[in-house]
Amino acid sequence: MKFMIKEDKIEIVKQDAVAVVISNAGLPKQLKMTDKKLNGKISNFLKECSKMDEYYKQIVIPNPEKFAAKHLMIVVWNTKKEYDAQKIREMGGLITKVLRNNSVKAKSVAVYSEETNHYRLLTEGMLLANYVFDKYKTKKENLIKQICLLTKRNMRLKQELDRQIAIVESVYMCRELINSNAQEVNPTFMAKFAQNQFKGEKNVKITVLGRAELKKRKYNGILAVGQGSEHEQRIVVIEYTGGKKGEKPVALVGKGVCYDAGGLNIKPTGYMEEMKSDMSGAAAVYSILDVAVKLRLPINIIGAVGLVENSVDGKSYFPGDVIIMGSGKSIEVGNTDAEGRVVLGDVLYHIEKTYKPTHIVDFATLTGATIVCFGEKCASIMGNDQQLIDDLRQSGYNVHERLWQLPMWEDYDKDVESDIADVKNIGLPKGNAGTISGGKFLENFITKGKTKWAHIDIGGTAFLNKEGYYINKGATGFGVRLAVDWLRSL
Repeated sequence: MKFMIKEDKIEIVKQDAVAVVISNAGLPKQLKMTDKKLNGKISNFLKECSKMDEYYKQIVIPNPEKFAAKHLMIVVWNTKKEYDAQKIREMGGLITKVLRNNSVKAKSVAVYSEETNHYRLLTEGMLLANYVFDKYKTKKENLIKQICLLTKRNMRLKQELDRQIAIVESVYMCRELINSNAQEVNPTFMAKFAQNQFKGEKNVKITVLGRAELKKRKYNGILAVGQGSEHEQRIVVIEYTGGKKGEKPVALVGKGVCYDAGGLNIKPTGYMEEMKSDMSGAAAVYSILDVAVKLRLPINIIGAVGLVENSVDGKSYFPGDVIIMGSGKSIEVGNTDAEGRVVLGDVLYHIEKTYKPTHIVDFATLTGATIVCFGEKCASIMGNDQQLIDDLRQSGYNVHERLWQLPMWEDYDKDVESDIADVKNIGLPKGNAGTISGGKFLENFITKGKTKWAHIDIGGTAFLNKEGYYINKGATGFGVRLAVDWLRSL
């Protein structure tokens, strides 16, 4: 994506389209001459919008006379509505979706806003909406290649846009990994992807623990989940050193079940088709580290993912098995489809023991129960440190990747008790606090009173079946912008 900032007049800008964003309060002075050249089309549309109930309305004027641009789009926002950052992002998403559709097919767009402080959020929405998964299509979708902001040159705005592009490109990477075929994006591919993505970066070190090393360390949880697959289980650790040497890192952990058939507790039709997205946590961690490297964040970060396939095979692990994890704790397998927490149990233990981070935040499509709670509107968060949870929630609100806290009261410990092991990987019958049970299971693999930890269940937000304001169907990249905002605040 190419960005420019120019103070050109709307009429002379040579782009496929110009988007003009104004309020319904009245025609700005800057647009009176433009409106005159259009024979009053802007002022007439404003009259239509003077009593509108919507947050915003738009009109596209094709081939406007005396204009260099091929199309002119007018977006009018309602001054009687209460606006936050998200509504402005939505307007940006609207601009992209309207201008790159079949009737316009704009590859270059100029944007004018009467509110100059809207530019950053408008462009963020435009960028996020400018992703389409067409990897397997013979006919590729139209995408906007260039955006020109019609405003005074501003170094701070330019820096914000450069940072925004870096973040959104990593969100694209996250979405592409999740949307691609699971046959392609398997544990072997994901391990090599990390090595290739960060190749040549002097302040990045990649460590891959393969099956032999996992056996040596007795990480029997991740080994058990992946033993029914032809693809070798792996833990991939990305060490980014952007802070002071010897300074303790923060750790990000992602669930990387590259395909989840459910194991011997096999998923039924209607639940299995989207399970290529069960590695969304791992894709998010890769993408967050990608942003950290590009922005040179002044902090030490550990990114870790557990990579497996949960397949059905004669070697698959059994319901009723007892597994001795790397930490020494024993777990009873109540359901082979509650596999993500089993994988994360070994990864969390490995990261805390080996790297001694100040904070651990894990991202996982852990439960369907979180969808029952919140649908796709927000993710659930729980953990052992209220300040960490509050900070992550604030970052979630800042970028509109919202989190809602669930309790971790001791009462819930009984839900994962086992008669034959230290803990059980499935809690009460279906429909009873399933998301909290998942968090309580993971809590067993964090040393009490030692490391600040938060668990984010992105089960409902990582992959959508319907189109959002600036997200098409499929992978969302949820967690990338949230985590970057939080890391920058540190």
